Amino acid sequence: MYVNNVNPGRLANNQNFISASTVRDITSLRHDFLSALNQIGFIGTGQAELAKYSVNSTQENLIKSVLVGGLYPRVARIAMPKALFERVQQGAVQKDVCSSSFVGRKCS
Repeated sequence: MYVNNVNPGRLANNQNFISASTVRDITSLRHDFLSALNQIGFIGTGQAELAKYSVNSTQENLIKSVLVGGLYPRVARIAMPKALFERVQQGAVQKDVCSSSFVGRKCS
């Protein structure tokens, strides 16, 4: 639907500095990706099937963080605590950092 002889899609593209060819490319890649996922049996083809995978589609910050994580995989690094083991008769057992005998760690 045109408003004042201006296509709303074109207006949104201009406001966000996106060309029409870029939108076509993204749409084509999206369809190719969905087709590939469908061919390997990962997802179904129905609208209801696709809707259940779009649960978080309205959460912009989540989508942005997923995109940044995919495009820049070394933006953040998770530092896991060093595992501590205690010798027992049959080998070794990992210590529970939340136990009362383990001093220096806080658990939630």
